[in-house]
Amino acid sequence: MMFPAGDMPSGTCLLMDFHGHILSVSMDRHVQATSILSHSTPLLFDLRHSCLKFQAEKVCLYTKEDRIFIAPRDMSCLQIQQEGRFIFLSNGPTYISSNPDGRVGLKNNRENWEKFFLLPYDGFVFLRCMMENGFHSGSLEQFFNAGKCIVKKFHVRYADISFSLEQNSHISFHDSTISYGNISIDQITVLNPAIYFCVFGNT
Repeated sequence: MMFPAGDMPSGTCLLMDFHGHILSVSMDRHVQATSILSHSTPLLFDLRHSCLKFQAEKVCLYTKEDRIFIAPRDMSCLQIQQEGRFIFLSNGPTYISSNPDGRVGLKNNRENWEKFFLLPYDGFVFLRCMMENGFHSGSLEQFFNAGKCIVKKFHVRYADISFSLEQNSHISFHDSTISYGNISIDQITVLNPAIYFCVFGNT
């Protein structure tokens, strides 16, 4: 699920569900929720135009055989309800809901499973590196190996620290200060290794 930052327009976000998964689109164009570490192609939200996008094209969603699919034209009366850093996607009285197992469907509820956090691309890259490569906590003065942080319930958790993604939507390689309210509680340095291999010889 990585793509060059230069290809990502400003104001474009990924959609993270309550379980810490990212909404993505499968090969047969149905919407699913996949791990932040997967290589699936994400469904995106354009903040400036308040619309869904897939591979730079505006898309809509429709239901077929109890699954949600994307389409290049308006085949539904999808309504986008934005509340701060979160959105709800509804089709009349029902809402798009993301299950813990990655299935995405429609429900009559409007609760946590129907709520999606608008995760900026820079924040996505930062969180992915935290989970994949490990990181250093300034307040704990401790290194954490890959897999030691959990993203769930719109929070990031490691050791005894838990922080809200909504309150820290700025998090990125440019600003990795973690806040709780108006108080700075940690400074994270993400390990982002690069490998350089060079061979010298006479032949």
